[in-house]
Amino acid sequence: MERRLLLAVLLTLTSASSVFDGQKKDAGTCSGTKKTCGDAVASKAASKKAKAPLDVSVMWKKPEPPTKGHYYDEEKYDGRVAQAVLKKLEEKKYRVLEEKCSQLTGVCYEVADRVWRNPEGFEQNKWEMIRQIQLKGQVDYHFGRSLLIKPTELNWKTYDTKKWVINKYAVLDKEIQSLIGGITGSKAIPRNETDANGKEYQILLVGLGAPIIPNFMEQYHWMDMIVVEKDPIWNYFAGKWFNMRKHPNLRVLHADPISFMAFIVAQRHEIDAVIINTCKDYVDPRPCPADVYLERGTIEVIKNVVKEHSGMAGVNARSMESKHPIEVANAYQDSFPMCFDYPADHKQLTFERYKAAICYNREHPPFWHQSEKQYSTDSFHEFFFYI
Repeated sequence: MERRLLLAVLLTLTSASSVFDGQKKDAGTCSGTKKTCGDAVASKAASKKAKAPLDVSVMWKKPEPPTKGHYYDEEKYDGRVAQAVLKKLEEKKYRVLEEKCSQLTGVCYEVADRVWRNPEGFEQNKWEMIRQIQLKGQVDYHFGRSLLIKPTELNWKTYDTKKWVINKYAVLDKEIQSLIGGITGSKAIPRNETDANGKEYQILLVGLGAPIIPNFMEQYHWMDMIVVEKDPIWNYFAGKWFNMRKHPNLRVLHADPISFMAFIVAQRHEIDAVIINTCKDYVDPRPCPADVYLERGTIEVIKNVVKEHSGMAGVNARSMESKHPIEVANAYQDSFPMCFDYPADHKQLTFERYKAAICYNREHPPFWHQSEKQYSTDSFHEFFFYI
């Protein structure tokens, strides 16, 4: 309760705004002191939480294939009509659902659906429908991809992919898998309610993008996630096209992330896990992270936000150049006791350019094998089912 109250006071004192699904924020008014205002906000948050408990499933278990409305029913797609619909879907490289330009930067983005063929694994060449946010006209320069759940039967009545549902359990992008694995594989955030043992944990996500991480981790009802995003356009996309829902354990703040983290440090508050998920808003062979998150001063702020002796930081290091993730990890290594690029083992993940830099505020996290002087990737791979 003390942690929640402190966080409520922090959020009240900042000028950041919090909105969901394009709705106007309900900030309310308060004419009292900072302390009484903070108490009022915390009380209101607790009241909302009591009225709207989360309905969550068991964490870290692959969902059982439902009997209807899921892509496991492949035999329903063998008919002539289904094949004709699939051919029609594949005629275009991608289908733009909406184009919108940021009022903050002037950069224009597209939300697009497209057919994707799995290039690896036991389901190689199996087709899926994915939804992504991309720079206008740049299908390969995206800001996150989500799988859509296929309808039980593919025909002309179910052809419109706008009506297909987002699959929140599936994490398609390898770098996002690595970031989530970095949180749970190190036990910075417990992977089940038993390990949490009634304790509250906090995650700070810098940069929303396509909201893959908030959607996937809404199953963690024992943690609070704060998303700090400077540009409101991402929150608009997340609510309209990716089904990011409002719930008591998720706050989205419109604020400058670095200033917000500096404020947290000044208040002597620490976060269990910090995820840097920002990318450049122009075509670049090294898209992630944005340049400011490779500056020494910014890295020091991030390090000071992460809880000492147990916390972690993850940085999206997606790149077209294989050496870039290593360089990102090395940049953070100067401030953190331990950093590495993941996945370092290419036997299980062949996409070596789609990686993340993982850092810990301790020398030897649980998955470090002291005798072998190396990391165990089992702790990471255990928590995902790969597409």
